[in-house]
Amino acid sequence: MTSLSPDTRLLLVGAGKMGAALLKGWLRTGVVQDRQVGIAEPAPSDELKQIIADYRQLTWAENASDLLSASPDIVVLAVKPQVMADTVADLSVLARGNALFLSIAAGLSVARLRRMLDAPAASVIRTMPNTPATIGSGITAFFSPPEVHEAHIGIAETLLNAVGQSVRLDKEEHMDAVTALSGSGPAYVFLFIEALVEAGRTLGLPDEIATKLAIHTLVGASQLAEQSELSPSDLREQVTSPHGTTAAALDVLMGKNQFKALVGSAVDAAHRRSIELNQG
Repeated sequence: MTSLSPDTRLLLVGAGKMGAALLKGWLRTGVVQDRQVGIAEPAPSDELKQIIADYRQLTWAENASDLLSASPDIVVLAVKPQVMADTVADLSVLARGNALFLSIAAGLSVARLRRMLDAPAASVIRTMPNTPATIGSGITAFFSPPEVHEAHIGIAETLLNAVGQSVRLDKEEHMDAVTALSGSGPAYVFLFIEALVEAGRTLGLPDEIATKLAIHTLVGASQLAEQSELSPSDLREQVTSPHGTTAAALDVLMGKNQFKALVGSAVDAAHRRSIELNQG
């Protein structure tokens, strides 16, 4: 895997669940060394404290302003959209230089981030990872404005691919759809697993067995969908024998298109909320 230049300095602003997941991925894969990384996090979790203990050359401070003397080349913004303006107030000097800003904040456009940074020409790439990045199985979509240098785009891809896969978007407006689909998507999958486990429990299965069956059914089906040349619809039809057990279940889920309509409504609600976050 490609690594960042050993002279590159990275500043991670915010190290909650997603920020910590990214940090662990970078360090685990060796794309960046601990001595190259500064972390700004006012309330470090036990997980972050353990990472800092394991990688002793990491630099940690409560505020990003305390880490500016290291002249970071890359700033990863991993804080909630609601606190972004206050968080980046001290980073304008970097934004007016040649630093790359990588944002994972849902709903915040490149233009709005540049206004917060008070730097109209700042090199900003907007991204949306998801929580499977914690185990190196994330999927991240990113948007880069045309004026961002290819070298910076390459750096972004190196960092994002360290925790899974990445896809590049041509249109920034698609980021809200990505947020609703894959950014929030793991929660939908976890809810479906919960529902399967509860159904199995109702039918008399022990919790442990129902949980294992549900999880591995989704894992196996997802891997099959990824590796197969067939579409998900074709794969579904392959499993469904006429008048069989699967057909009986799908008659309930697909009757009046209710399952797809429900999922569509849920994703649409997340999409609208993502748009609202950019409006402040």
